[in-house]
Amino acid sequence: LPGTTASNTLGGDHKLYTGLFQVTIVTPPGKGPGAAETLLDELSSLYPINHALTRDGFTVLVMTPLEPGPEQQDDTAFSLPCRFEYRADTF
Repeated sequence: LPGTTASNTLGGDHKLYTGLFQVTIVTPPGKGPGAAETLLDELSSLYPINHALTRDGFTVLVMTPLEPGPEQQDDTAFSLPCRFEYRADTF
């Protein structure tokens, strides 16, 4: 989810891109939060704070730890949304 784009220089040659990466972990019903929390731990190890993700010369930094949102349980699935904030700078 892209956030605002800003510039931290008077000349405007810098652009700061910020946003939020969100994923929802969905597991079968009846397993409780354990399976989803295990996947959350695995995702956390893949996206640690200050981890750089680069593609085609554009680098994005993970700025916050992956954090879980409110759990949701219904008859068909258990859902655990999780997110982290990111930023990218270009000059």
